[in-house]
Amino acid sequence: MTTPSSQPSLFDALTKLDNPNAFAVSEILEQLLQLVGYDICLTKRNHHTLYWAISEARDGVNSVNKNIKAVEDADAAVVPWDAWRAYTKKFPEVEEFLLKLLDLADKECDKERFGTAKTADLDVTFINTLGDQRKEIRTSLLTGTHDGPPTGDKLKALEDAQFHDDLSAFWATICKLRQHLATHSKPGAANTDSPNGVLADLDALYNEMATAQQPVAEASTFDKITCALLLEVVASQRDKRMTAKLRSPRFWKSFREWIAQAKKFVKNSTGSSPALEDAYKAACDYILKDLLFDLPDAYKKLLPMMAKIRRPYYHQSVALIEVFSELVQLFGNENTFTIVESLNTAIGKAEITLGAAANFTYDPKQPFQPVQEVVTALDEASGAVEACFKAFPDADPAAESSPAKKATKFKADLAAAKTKDSSILTRLNGRFTKTPREKQTSAKEEVSVSNQAQAGAATSSAYNMDSHHTLHSILWLEAAKADAASAAKMRKAVFIPTGGSTSKPIDFDTTIAKLDTGDGGKKTISLKIPG
Repeated sequence: MTTPSSQPSLFDALTKLDNPNAFAVSEILEQLLQLVGYDICLTKRNHHTLYWAISEARDGVNSVNKNIKAVEDADAAVVPWDAWRAYTKKFPEVEEFLLKLLDLADKECDKERFGTAKTADLDVTFINTLGDQRKEIRTSLLTGTHDGPPTGDKLKALEDAQFHDDLSAFWATICKLRQHLATHSKPGAANTDSPNGVLADLDALYNEMATAQQPVAEASTFDKITCALLLEVVASQRDKRMTAKLRSPRFWKSFREWIAQAKKFVKNSTGSSPALEDAYKAACDYILKDLLFDLPDAYKKLLPMMAKIRRPYYHQSVALIEVFSELVQLFGNENTFTIVESLNTAIGKAEITLGAAANFTYDPKQPFQPVQEVVTALDEASGAVEACFKAFPDADPAAESSPAKKATKFKADLAAAKTKDSSILTRLNGRFTKTPREKQTSAKEEVSVSNQAQAGAATSSAYNMDSHHTLHSILWLEAAKADAASAAKMRKAVFIPTGGSTSKPIDFDTTIAKLDTGDGGKKTISLKIPG
């Protein structure tokens, strides 16, 4: 079994010279080559293009050293003017090319990788900078190396390196998108305006580019990369403003339309498509300017929480929840990221407050002592609500409908609610700590009632009543069973004894115990309308 030969490192492969450290005159070129080599090994983009460039520079240094050696090794009888002029002319050209590469590599090393920014506008700025830098590198190399502008096989090699950089950057972006969208993708949605639909379209576009028979135009290729990067800006959700867009069918539809447009320019394209340039600008506008948001779902949880609030914080909780109707109304006209963030903060603080109030156990027999956790939470929620009002544009602060006026009103309402809660608690405690009256008890007696005071046929009812209650209680029970019209009529009726010695109305203050007992030992009365 043969032992694998040791392969050079990337740095060695890019900078290894045929005859290094041999001549003092080219020493600076070799040092520059080493310096550029380190930087290019650290670059984060345009790898193959820069690898090609430093390989060209290394070949230039080798060419200089080869001619220096030819001069030194020349026969004493021959003056090697051609070799001497070749290296003395080539030296400054190689030096200048190395310095140019050093500047290009330095810029590449200074720039962070795409996706390190936390806001979409910075990401978009980065994409534009990436395009400018990519253009600078390619223009610089096409303008000239140490051998002048590349032609023939060299130009083909440079174009291949550039295309490979673009294709790999496109694929890297697709891979990132697949990771970001893993939690949003749904099986079976490849042909819909959805994450899976976009991923399927991008995979197909990549395959078209990778297998194109004719070279894809360099400018057209970058159009595809930039739009894919914009999609990554949203899908990554590094900027939390982008979260709502992932739920928007319009978002997925717009990018699928762009991909369909891009496919038309994969083959037989001679340059950047105005349609794709317009799509990129529209995508930037859509991402950065069209930031409209839905009302946070958490808002809907506030109202049901009121049912869990015990008496000490009743009015304050009502005031806190009620103010969100004002905030939601304002939000409908100004649903931007700044506002939705402020509203989310206020909702979160309100939830904490209501949760703390719900956890408090109230005993009206004990003097109420404010709970510090609830007091602190309520102060923070109040502050968050006021901050939310301040986040809204206020064209006319003096108007009653202005956010500033509404914030002032909320502050006053909350203070009034606190006073009201305190007053009620004092009264409740005073009543519950008072010695209760002794309950009155008496024997039960059966009373039969014939109700002739309602519409229709008379009805009969039997009641098992405490003997100390009066006829008012029986009248109320009879009226409670009737409709409103019959109940009103009954309250004009009177009770008379049934089967007794008199038909005169009985005083309503008469207790059950004092009613006459009729035949059969029962107390029987009738309810009639006088007249």
